[in-house]
Amino acid sequence: GNEHGLENRVVLPGAGTFRMPLISNNIDAKIYESLVMIQFDQVYKNISSQVVGGSYIFPLQTGMAVSELSVTKGGSTWIAEVKSRDEVDNIFRQAVVTGLFALKAEYTENSLDLFQVTIGNVKPEEEVRIKIVVFQQAVIIAGSYQFLLPQTYTQRYQPHDSQSDTETFQQLIDDENLVPLFDSYAQRPYHWTFTLTLKSAQKITSLESFTYKSSVVHEEDGFWRATLDDQGDILPQNDINFQFSVEDMNSPSMYTQANEKYPDQVAMMLMFSPFKLTADSTKIKSVPKEYVILLDRSGSMGKYLQRAISAVESVLNNLPENSLFNIISFGADYEPLFPR
Repeated sequence: GNEHGLENRVVLPGAGTFRMPLISNNIDAKIYESLVMIQFDQVYKNISSQVVGGSYIFPLQTGMAVSELSVTKGGSTWIAEVKSRDEVDNIFRQAVVTGLFALKAEYTENSLDLFQVTIGNVKPEEEVRIKIVVFQQAVIIAGSYQFLLPQTYTQRYQPHDSQSDTETFQQLIDDENLVPLFDSYAQRPYHWTFTLTLKSAQKITSLESFTYKSSVVHEEDGFWRATLDDQGDILPQNDINFQFSVEDMNSPSMYTQANEKYPDQVAMMLMFSPFKLTADSTKIKSVPKEYVILLDRSGSMGKYLQRAISAVESVLNNLPENSLFNIISFGADYEPLFPR
C-alpha cells in the first residue's frame, strides 16, 4: 500500500484534504528454504493541525497471508487480535466516537489479496508505527527459486466509489468503503530499507537481484544476507526481485512453528516437489512419488495422539495426485498400514 510511494489522504470533520505521509518503511525479508516471511515496519506522521483518521489498502501477493499486526504510538504498543468482522467494527466505532486512538485491519470483502488498514484519532504531530508480518511461498522458475515484492501498484487497488474530501470522518467510518488515505502517486520521498536473509539446511549456490544493485554477504554455506544499494531517502522505482538456488532443488522440506500464546499447539508444513528438475533447468520431468509417514502411538503420546492422527489426515489430503503412501505406526512394536 503506502509503502510504495503513495501519500495519504485523510478526511476531517468539516474540513478538506490533509496529508499524513509515510515517513519511513523498513522491509525485512527472511527466507528459510522456500518459505518467505516479510515484515513491513511503516511509520506515518500527522503533519496537520487537527486530529485525523482514514484508511489505506495494503495489496497482498497471491498466496500471501498476514500472520501478525501491531501498532505503536506514544511509547505504547498493541498487538492485534483476530475477531469477527462485526465485533471488530463495533469496537473500532466505539473507540473512535469516544476520542480514543484505534486501528483495525481486515481483508476486503470482495478480495483476499487486498488488506485494508483503518486508523482513527491520530493527533497533530503524532507518529504511528504499523508493523505487518506476512508469509508467502517462493516459487521455482527455470530451475531457481524466485522471490518478488512489487513496489508499485495501479489504480485497481483503490475503491471504485471513492468518497468526497468534505465527507466527515464519522460518516466515513459508518461506510463499508472507507476513503483511502491516498489518492495519487506522491512525489515526496521517504526513507526505506530492504534486507533479505536466506537460510537453508543445504548449501546455497546463488543469490542475486535482477531489479536492484545489491550487496550479498556469504556468511556461511547455509546463511546469506543481501541489502539493496539503491535505498534511503528516495522513492522505490522497481519491484524487488531476487533469484536464489540451493544444491538440491528437489529435496523435500518440513517446517514447524510454535507460538508462546498457544503452548499446546504446533503448526507444521510439509513441502514436496511434484517434479524433478533436470540438468536442463528449463525443463522438468515428472517423477512418481512415494511417501512413508511414521506415527508414534506409544503410551507417551497420551492426549497428543489424536492431534498426530489429525496431522496425518491433513498431510494425506494434500499429497499430489497419483502419489503412493504408507503409514507405519510404532510403539512397543511397529505395523505398516499396507504390507507393501
